Amino acid sequence: MADNGLTNDHASNDNLMVLMDEELDQDDEFDLEYYLAAADQAPLTSETMAAVVSDDGPTAADELAALSNLPTALRSEFAARWARLALARRRELINALGRLEDVEVVYTFGPIFYVALDDPDPAVRWEAIQGLSHDTSQEVLEKLLPLARKPDPEVQPAAVEALASYAYQSSVGSLDGAAAERLTETLHRLVQHEPFGSRVQLRAIESLAYLPDDPVADEYTERLYNEGGEEEQVAALIAMARSLSPRWEAVVLDELDSESPRMRFHAAAAAGEMELADAIERLGVVAAQDDDGEVRLAAIWALGEIEDPLSTHILNRLLDTDDEETREAVEEALSHSHYWGAPIMKSATGEREAPE
Repeated sequence: MADNGLTNDHASNDNLMVLMDEELDQDDEFDLEYYLAAADQAPLTSETMAAVVSDDGPTAADELAALSNLPTALRSEFAARWARLALARRRELINALGRLEDVEVVYTFGPIFYVALDDPDPAVRWEAIQGLSHDTSQEVLEKLLPLARKPDPEVQPAAVEALASYAYQSSVGSLDGAAAERLTETLHRLVQHEPFGSRVQLRAIESLAYLPDDPVADEYTERLYNEGGEEEQVAALIAMARSLSPRWEAVVLDELDSESPRMRFHAAAAAGEMELADAIERLGVVAAQDDDGEVRLAAIWALGEIEDPLSTHILNRLLDTDDEETREAVEEALSHSHYWGAPIMKSATGEREAPE
């Protein structure tokens, strides 16, 4: 379960250690002084919070950072102050905190985004959902479910999309049984009763696809692909990838040759998610020759996801390039492989064999 600050007031120290480990693995200069200063910020007081959470409060990042890891003891007071803010200030503040958290990973504003999920303004609720995109706590799920059922042109699709991480949790057995039932019921209702091809239905099918052998997901994934336009077919490919079902392998392989770059991109991603060994040779061609750079990068990523010496061999050949972006993508893909540098072995019959 992701740590969002709802139950841990000391998450910044954990974040600091993770970040330091990541930085020390890179060639970039590591600014230890900066990260220590961020982790050792003074504890938030009621007086400081009152100054920041006010209609004429600051917008500078260093002052907003005081709200990171909002202490449990101050959360009720924060909610009361938030409710009294003018709409313009609430929008300004929630947007600024979201951008700050994206840029400075030592900060977390999960408790504030959690409060903002109940805001009467749709724009604020939408920002709060984005801010909680890495949160997988059941507390947030209970807030998202009603937002997913309530019609709103922007908030509802965002809330339904956010349910995907919980559907994945349910698929691996890490979501409470009662919560999993409520989630499945909500997604079924949205898939079956929202207009065909609507944003809400598409996001619901994509989320529902994580649940193994779900007949509603399978039925509507097939309908999207066979009856819809490109928007629906893209959603179908995303759902196919998430289902990991072999029934969709032929479709994914066919779409690697689609005339649409968007479809080829999602087919390549699906082939990687599904670890389709039958797609390796075609992915190699796409990675080397596709006219669209994003499609080439998706194919490279997919080759890295498929544990096979042939995919590693192809990636090693792709390292011979002067394009820095391609080289970085290939190196990243190779870092996932168990077959780094392994030769391609063949049996007496000419069939490929993995090295011992």
